[in-house]
Amino acid sequence: MFKRIVTFVLVVIALCLAPLSASANEIDELLQDTENAVEEALPDDAQDKLQDYDISVSEPESLNNISFEDVLRYIVQAVSYETGSPIKLLAKLSGILLICSLISSMSDENNKVIENVGTLATVMVAFSSISATVDSIISMLDDVSSFMLTYTPAFVGVITSSGAVSTATGYYSALLILCEGVTLLATWLLPAVCGVILAVSVSQSVCIKPTLTPSTELRKFVNRLLAFVATVFVGVLSIKSFVGAAADSVITRSAKFAASSFVPVVGSAVSEAYSTVTGSLSLIRSSTGAIGMLAVLFTVMRPVMAVVLMSFAVKLAGAVAKLLSLKSQSTFLGGVSDTLSVLLTASIIIAMLFIVSTAVMMLACMGI
Repeated sequence: MFKRIVTFVLVVIALCLAPLSASANEIDELLQDTENAVEEALPDDAQDKLQDYDISVSEPESLNNISFEDVLRYIVQAVSYETGSPIKLLAKLSGILLICSLISSMSDENNKVIENVGTLATVMVAFSSISATVDSIISMLDDVSSFMLTYTPAFVGVITSSGAVSTATGYYSALLILCEGVTLLATWLLPAVCGVILAVSVSQSVCIKPTLTPSTELRKFVNRLLAFVATVFVGVLSIKSFVGAAADSVITRSAKFAASSFVPVVGSAVSEAYSTVTGSLSLIRSSTGAIGMLAVLFTVMRPVMAVVLMSFAVKLAGAVAKLLSLKSQSTFLGGVSDTLSVLLTASIIIAMLFIVSTAVMMLACMGI
């Protein structure tokens, strides 16, 4: 009789722990698949930096290899790397402005013609640098969007495996919409808006009253529109995430209670083992989310620094134009500054949307 009881208990334990053994094997497979998916999706800059710090999804503790000082050091390197082009542009614009001022002071008539010729020369010098900056931002947005399109399914798979099904569904649908919006912005909206602002800048600089600045109004409208869309997106995603996380938490607690109450003999052991499995998945989820945020940060840093430095150079050139009383050139350079402001705002907002949405998802899933 005693042998039969022992045999029965062992059989029950084996049957209860078999799914957990299968789950452990599935965790290893999920970890490997997630790591492969993230590595394949990483842009070149982000992949190089993560390799420098030996950060990978399979080793969550490797995230401790990077510190705030390392991020600051990378920002300084990006600034030093992107300094050359803005300095060259500032030198060229300053030279043209000085020549225009000298010719204007020596001329007694046809000052408007001379001023327009100087403005067109300024446009020709600034156009190539501004075009290169716009292209770099558009390429960066394409890289970020492509990365998130591949990274999001892998991250959602980890979230779903950890029991947050409702939360993962809302996040996946929201990120797909965001990626499509970023693709549309990079391929059509942003180049069109920048082209319109530059065209308006040229026209307002050669008009009779260059004090009119419609490019500034366009810049304010676009920046406010981007900020409004970003606020609405983050708000809706936060509400959906925390509501879904609450529902997933109830389901998870119910499963633990059922395992502990209704599984004979080893119910509490099964419940604790289930908690261990979900804890391992939570660790994978956190490391995957953190690596995704670092990848976005490393991808956008250099192009954003290039826009900041270029904007600073254009503002300095505009100050030189005002100092030399060159109203047309000053008005055009103000329009160029508005264009760079739109690029900078779009880049920062899109990067923050991806980072904040991932952070919200990680925070919402902490209690599951």
